[in-house]
Amino acid sequence: MLVKFLSSLHEGCIFLGTPIGTWSYVTSVCCETAQSGSNLCSQLLKLDDSQAANLLLRQCHVPRLNHLARTVRPDPLVPAATIHDSQTCSTFCRLIGYDSLPDYTWQQISLPINMGGFGLTSLTSVSRPAFVASWAHATVELPFRFQSLLPAINSFVKASDGPVGRVLSECLPDDMAFTYCLSRVDKLQFQISKCHAQLDSEILLSNTATASDAACLRSVWGKGAGAWLSALPTDQEFALSTYNFRLAALLRLGMPIPLSDWSASCNCGAQLDNSGYHLLTCKTGGGPVWSHDSIAATWGDCLQDVHAHFQ
Repeated sequence: MLVKFLSSLHEGCIFLGTPIGTWSYVTSVCCETAQSGSNLCSQLLKLDDSQAANLLLRQCHVPRLNHLARTVRPDPLVPAATIHDSQTCSTFCRLIGYDSLPDYTWQQISLPINMGGFGLTSLTSVSRPAFVASWAHATVELPFRFQSLLPAINSFVKASDGPVGRVLSECLPDDMAFTYCLSRVDKLQFQISKCHAQLDSEILLSNTATASDAACLRSVWGKGAGAWLSALPTDQEFALSTYNFRLAALLRLGMPIPLSDWSASCNCGAQLDNSGYHLLTCKTGGGPVWSHDSIAATWGDCLQDVHAHFQ
């Protein structure tokens, strides 16, 4: 029935949100869907709160095409994924005060937060894991309904290279039940995407120019190092000004911070560096002092709430 229905159409149709038809038709519909995200991005850039805009970018814009990633083959989705990733990258650049960023910086930005990134996942990198996982979850019914499709699906999955191939080779047997076994892998898309992110983080670390750059990258992998990226600015204590958000983002990326708003030297007399290392470590007026005062103030508020005396 579906074949007869499609044959009556010129190129294809949209069924349950998924374009079905010729390659050009599917690609065109996906690109139109991706282009529609430009309005959301432009609205985010109008917000005065960069912290809130970044949260909305990650939670509203980034997952917009997840449904297509799971229902459309990766190859015809490539142009739309490129448009979507470009919108994400350009919006984030504007949020931190840049017009563009080098590829290796975007690679870090697209990593999960617990791996030193900003959680702005690239659709280009996630489309194949998403599609493979979607087919895998459908294989509970496929053996009974679409026997003729199984060889083609098995070939597609087994031909996957990179992170997809690594995860599958570790988790699955190599037999005729290969595709059916995929459905038994817990959180398949998450496992493949995690493996992909680990490979990207290893590449980033291996390409660092200096030991201090490598140390900086390792530090943002630490537990809780990216918690500020998920903090909701519902209270003044959790809110960051646009300037402070940009400063925190640049420090996380290991990029130069603007010193035009700072004096040339620290209170201790040392010259300030545009990497921010001195500001973070100076015991006279830098990071350690600020961290101590912030923690002390937080404990003070907690003790005050329970009517305890403190000094």
